[in-house]
Amino acid sequence: MHRGHLWLPVLNGTTLVDTLVCGLDRGFAWTRWSGHAASGAYAQRVGATTRAPKLLGINGSRVTDLTGCFDPTTSNAKDVDCTTHSATIITRDYPTSSTNHPGTAAKARLRYELTDDGDAGTAAPSVALAVSSDEDAGSFTTLSNPILERAGTAGGGVSDGSRYSNWPVGRQRERIRFRITHSGAAARFVLRTVELLIRQGRLR
Repeated sequence: MHRGHLWLPVLNGTTLVDTLVCGLDRGFAWTRWSGHAASGAYAQRVGATTRAPKLLGINGSRVTDLTGCFDPTTSNAKDVDCTTHSATIITRDYPTSSTNHPGTAAKARLRYELTDDGDAGTAAPSVALAVSSDEDAGSFTTLSNPILERAGTAGGGVSDGSRYSNWPVGRQRERIRFRITHSGAAARFVLRTVELLIRQGRLR
């Protein structure tokens, strides 16, 4: 346990298969950790002089200090091997109609915080949105041409969370789900809201 989170390494013998993290302070929300922060064991330590707790992990034969994973700053924008962090969020299914006639998912709206890492040598981070449903056999299709609310310019880029980025969807489905990913070197990525605008189907 560390800062309201529970770590659950999944092992096959001594081989690390996956690392699950549960945010107990956020309604038991589960996510997965990978890269250098994924460890076979975790421990919390409180120093004798500095009383702030530290999160320690095991990566190979080394003890790693993972406390900075909870401090989104430019100095933590990359993993120790200089690769950039990435996040993938798959939403629940959103119903498009309360009747037996599916509506049309017209537009998806995301509000998020995305902060550049400040490194001029790397590309600015961005957010991508893909869509899927039961009728698509689990495959996702990436949506294009997002528009930034009240600006009329391209969306899906760096944001302070005050505006929405809107993606046209245009699919008639009974239920629909989204996959949200960010790429590039980001110091901070926080997904705030996901909204779906629907055109109701007509009875025939």
